[in-house]
Amino acid sequence: MRKAFSIISEADGQSDHQLLARSQGGEKQAFGLLVKRHQNRLFAVAYRFMKDRDLASELVQEALFRAYKKQDTHSGGSVKAWLTRITVNTCLNEIRKRKRLVFSEDSMDRWLSTDQKTDPAHKAQAGELREVVKSQVEKLSARRQSVLALSALGYSYDEMSEALELSVSQVKSELFRARKKLRETLKEYRS
Repeated sequence: MRKAFSIISEADGQSDHQLLARSQGGEKQAFGLLVKRHQNRLFAVAYRFMKDRDLASELVQEALFRAYKKQDTHSGGSVKAWLTRITVNTCLNEIRKRKRLVFSEDSMDRWLSTDQKTDPAHKAQAGELREVVKSQVEKLSARRQSVLALSALGYSYDEMSEALELSVSQVKSELFRARKKLRETLKEYRS
């Protein structure tokens, strides 16, 4: 128990870069500290893409394994962005295998923020609208779906840029086009 506590306290005040350097030097517990520091955020990213807790957890483990194996290739940028990029790419590879991104009812409710009316007709219309938007999101390219998902998680343009290996202007453009497509869908549906 003391050993575990001393390892955790060693990480206090150390940057991600310092922990990665220690890990690259052969200290396995240093990478474990990076994992503990970032695993919840990486899980949130994977869950936003996959909408399945078990699959998201599995993909985060796979991404962290890849990061550990390729830690010597880290180019010196943000470790957080590097880990996020690996996680996003792992999720995108899984999505390509499955051919679509899965959006849960919860995420659609947040995006569409329907009124809390209990009228059955209103609920039916809201459900129909959710299905329309969901189908339109699934028609977007994987890149636009990724930008939408990271944006919904609160990532800044710079963070999305690093995570997706796109320029900030590309991120803004992809996000604008994805949102525009969804707005057009909503406009057509309401007409």
